[in-house]
Amino acid sequence: MAWSVLILGVVVYALKDLGAMPFNKFTTYTLSIGVALQAILLSFVIANHINVLNAEKEDANDEVLQQIKRNEDLVRNQNRVLEEKVASRTLELQTTLDELKAAQSQLVQSEKMASLGVLTAGIAHEINNPINFVSANVIPLRENLYDISKLLKMYQDVTPENIENELPKIEKYEKEIELDYLYGEIEELIAGINVGAERTQNIVSGLKTFAQGDAGERIRSDIYKGLKSTKATLKNKVKHIVINEDFDPDLPLVACRLGKINQVLLNIFNNAVEALEEKNGPNSKNSKINIETKFDDKNVYISIEDNGIGISEENKKRITEPFFTTKEVGKGTGLGMSISYSILQEHNGDLIVESVIGKGTKFTIRLPIDTADGV
Repeated sequence: MAWSVLILGVVVYALKDLGAMPFNKFTTYTLSIGVALQAILLSFVIANHINVLNAEKEDANDEVLQQIKRNEDLVRNQNRVLEEKVASRTLELQTTLDELKAAQSQLVQSEKMASLGVLTAGIAHEINNPINFVSANVIPLRENLYDISKLLKMYQDVTPENIENELPKIEKYEKEIELDYLYGEIEELIAGINVGAERTQNIVSGLKTFAQGDAGERIRSDIYKGLKSTKATLKNKVKHIVINEDFDPDLPLVACRLGKINQVLLNIFNNAVEALEEKNGPNSKNSKINIETKFDDKNVYISIEDNGIGISEENKKRITEPFFTTKEVGKGTGLGMSISYSILQEHNGDLIVESVIGKGTKFTIRLPIDTADGV
């Protein structure tokens, strides 16, 4: 509807200039009205999407928390039984552990959706900014084009008989509209609209790359694209954080399910951002994240290092345990790093954690270039 209103405004405005419609206040301001209505309708659309996504996020969080509670109850019951009858309950314990592994696998997608729900507001904000940028440039561009069209009309009205009278008027009008400046401003406005469109395209492209390839066979993928798309989804949370990149330009393609590797990267990035926020506050210029990629004959290594609060030795040993979290109740499920570690194991990879309390943490992901089961 928004685009239809804008196109209708453009058509009426063009028909007026072509003489197909009368020149009056309605036809003169049709384009401005169309742009305004489009912006309003698009704002309603974005607001509606945010509300829908927030509702989906709350539903997903409720479902995850309920599943967590059921699993925690199950673990406690099985531990109690194990302590009472270790010898007679060995088979039952093995069955319970298998059920927990199956439940953990089912929660992989739910955890990813919950993470994306947290980022929804920031992504909507990032998309809204370039759209507003484009809309803001349309109005002055229209006014400038109107001045140019008026000048062209004056040139069209010049005849050999009235040239001496009309040329001074044209020169005067060119000075009034500052023609040279006008040309430069039009170029700047068009460049601004182009930048806004490119930003929107980059955001959408990043989300598409982030979400692709969750299931099915492993394909050779560009890890750099995964890093880029993950950073794009977190852009609103890392605006002022210093991010240093040291990427090996010869990094080979890796046989993997890129969607799942993106989920691992997102979990580690999120943990780094939260550690930095806890130490320095949100989006602090004192916060730093270093990203490095390198490889050898068999593996690719991705390192993500922050200067946050760090992790104690005791917590480092438990970081991949299901349901283990140091966050406040309601802020973490305790599944992010556990699921990430499981995904890396599925890819025959590994996760190495180095940390110093008060100085920061470094996560290093090891991924085989070729998987054992082939590509």
